[in-house]
Amino acid sequence: MTLCQQRHAVAREDMQELLETIYRIVALERESDTVYRQVKVALVSTPIQAARFYAVAECARNLEAATDQLMHVALTLRDYLLKNVMEE
Repeated sequence: MTLCQQRHAVAREDMQELLETIYRIVALERESDTVYRQVKVALVSTPIQAARFYAVAECARNLEAATDQLMHVALTLRDYLLKNVMEE
């Protein structure tokens, strides 16, 4: 195997690992959406103090927003890699 072929094989393995990681991030975001909906249902169906309600609701909302942004960045990276790196 030539040096060029070795680099290509390593790059392919790295690309596969990165794409698998992006897939896991997308799956995590979907799971986060589900959990966020479950938290909202639990909050409105359980008697809870207003301050605690607000704190839990805000934490859940912020976590869901963070996973949305992480997924957006991951998909942007995926699109960039598939467009620019795979052409090489």
